[in-house]
Amino acid sequence: LGGALPAARIAPGGTCRRAFQVGAELATEGQLRLAMAEFEQGAGVRERLLAAHPNDVVTRRNLMLAYAHLADVLGNPFMVHLGETAAARGYYRKAVALAEQNALADERNRTAQYDLACARLRLGVVDVTQSGLSESLGILLESAAAFEELSLADPGDLRYKQELATAEEYIANRLLALGRGPEAVASYRKSLADAGAILAIDPTEPSGPLASPRGRPRSGRRSGDLGRPEGALAQARETIARA
Repeated sequence: LGGALPAARIAPGGTCRRAFQVGAELATEGQLRLAMAEFEQGAGVRERLLAAHPNDVVTRRNLMLAYAHLADVLGNPFMVHLGETAAARGYYRKAVALAEQNALADERNRTAQYDLACARLRLGVVDVTQSGLSESLGILLESAAAFEELSLADPGDLRYKQELATAEEYIANRLLALGRGPEAVASYRKSLADAGAILAIDPTEPSGPLASPRGRPRSGRRSGDLGRPEGALAQARETIARA
């Protein structure tokens, strides 16, 4: 990673890009503490830029992404992380706050609305204790509603359906943990339906359709809905067939 220009000769934007590129490579290699150091450097530069230009929506969005990188390394359940979930939630909350500002600045800006829905989703899926389940559920419900609205406005964009399927799976996880089994089953089914819609548009799409089945048999045993052995077996076969 040597050969960099002296710091005085690197523009702030170049410093950020280099820090995040290096951080991403280190994270991919599993060197998470070193990745954190790079991401922190980039975030620090972007914080100073936003302080100098507080109304710049691009700078605000860049800082939002910087906080998301930090939170990912700390506790994103979709990747290898450091297990520092409280710190991850702190950075995701910062990302949500910045995304909310951009979304309010232009309610017709679909990218800003998508950013906000994504930031809420990432905050909502971070592992929580029993006391944090209700708050997590509320955040996930907000995220799912936004993705559903975006998907209705642009049915051909798979991103919205993919994120919606994920949000509904985690909504089901939270409902299940709160002892609301029948509601959890309904949310798992919605997740599977959204995943099926993705396959209908793009049969080669590998993500999404395998996400929800892992929760359904477990929720069925507790809710009485999918607790029949034949139902569990059918669900397992469907999952294997999709794989």
